[in-house]
Amino acid sequence: MALAQTVLMAVMMQQVDEKYIGRLNGVMMPVFTGMLLIGSGITGWFMAATSIVVVYFTAGTLFLISSFISMKLPLNKAPVQQLEAPAQTALQTDAVKL
Repeated sequence: MALAQTVLMAVMMQQVDEKYIGRLNGVMMPVFTGMLLIGSGITGWFMAATSIVVVYFTAGTLFLISSFISMKLPLNKAPVQQLEAPAQTALQTDAVKL
């Protein structure tokens, strides 16, 4: 979970505007915690109904599927701050002219 959270935070810092990072982080942390509890409960039930081999195989399959899906995500190479810099410079130039 820590690895996934670290990767998501790095992507979030590149893709999301600075003023929304705290808000998004405040939403994501309770969702992570809740899904961890739900996933642990489902895994316990699944383990009782099947064997550990089936549980590990299912987890590996879900991990691979999610990895392939995440590779399709469109990621910008330039951070949001660099993309917004020309617009802010133009606004500052217009303000100086006034």
